Amino acid sequence: EGETTLQVELANKDNVILYQNQPNPFDGSTVIRYFIPENISGNMYISFTDMYGKEIKKLEIKEKGFSKIEASTENLASGIYSYSIIINDKVMDTKKMIKNK
Repeated sequence: EGETTLQVELANKDNVILYQNQPNPFDGSTVIRYFIPENISGNMYISFTDMYGKEIKKLEIKEKGFSKIEASTENLASGIYSYSIIINDKVMDTKKMIKNK
């Protein structure tokens, strides 16, 4: 009784945000969410690499604001992979994801 709920927004509208994929670890597919502020311009990509740093896929980002990628990984071997958000050839953030059998 008398419980208080506090609401807070933790996202900063001026910063690029790359969220952890869900679920992680995963099998079959995973979802990656990100945020690109409206004031950002230039070339925007999400790059996927294997544990040796070899690029597997590069996906151009055309929309700003909050968005998500649904990645199908059925033809991907089990292991640890990374994904990075790259703007104007600068890596803004990188996360790791684990693919199960």
